[in-house]
Amino acid sequence: MASLKIWIAAARLRTLPLSISGIIVGNALALKSADFSYSIFFLSLLTAVCFQIVSNFANDYGDGVKGTDNEDRIGPKRVLQQGLLTSKSLYQGIVVLAIVSLSIALLLILLAFGTKALGTLLFFIALTLAAIAAAIKYTVGDNAYGYKG
Repeated sequence: MASLKIWIAAARLRTLPLSISGIIVGNALALKSADFSYSIFFLSLLTAVCFQIVSNFANDYGDGVKGTDNEDRIGPKRVLQQGLLTSKSLYQGIVVLAIVSLSIALLLILLAFGTKALGTLLFFIALTLAAIAAAIKYTVGDNAYGYKG
């Protein structure tokens, strides 16, 4: 198993402030509301961070297996490009973290809406699945949309 330090490098911690900034601003505005919930705030932050890391793992994987990250790459070298992780282990990391992300998001959705609003629950579950799929599909697969720009 690869060291924790390598997985942290693959997570690209420097990208995380962007993923949580909207959560922090939105919750700061709602802080005085009677409906404000620290649990929802915390789970929202955790969900955003997990989605961002799934996206970062998938980007590293997709660019690595396609050869986009090669010796001509400008910028920091990626973990797959450097051979610090195998494509198989990085793929497994994507799957595990996608499941963790989904679990946290489901808990967040249940906490936020309860079980009475079935339509709302299903809508947000669909959005969650779409977010995870979009994070992965950006550079992974034959028709990755990240290469279309």
